[in-house]
Amino acid sequence: MSVVQGKLTKPEPLPLDTSENEKDTYDAALKCFEDLGAIARYIIGSSVRPDPKNHILTCKTSKDMWDALHTVYEQRNEQRLAFLYSQLFNYKKETVYDIATPVSEL
Repeated sequence: MSVVQGKLTKPEPLPLDTSENEKDTYDAALKCFEDLGAIARYIIGSSVRPDPKNHILTCKTSKDMWDALHTVYEQRNEQRLAFLYSQLFNYKKETVYDIATPVSEL
């Protein structure tokens, strides 16, 4: 989950004058980061239905995928709010005898 949340980041490249031991440590950390990212991308991609999958096809990292899905499904984003406002202001009461039914729909 730390890869998806962005807490685990890609290791910074080493300067040219580093020792072999430091290069080996860097290579191991980079491989671990890439492997965890690949696993997270696979899990997210395989657990999403086809419709929302279109939103994450171009994402390169698991964090980007997670952020895109979060934006699509978050209830407080600006697009969702604009959609709800348009539903509210364009609502028309159908011919129903009671007022409770259209109020409960809103």
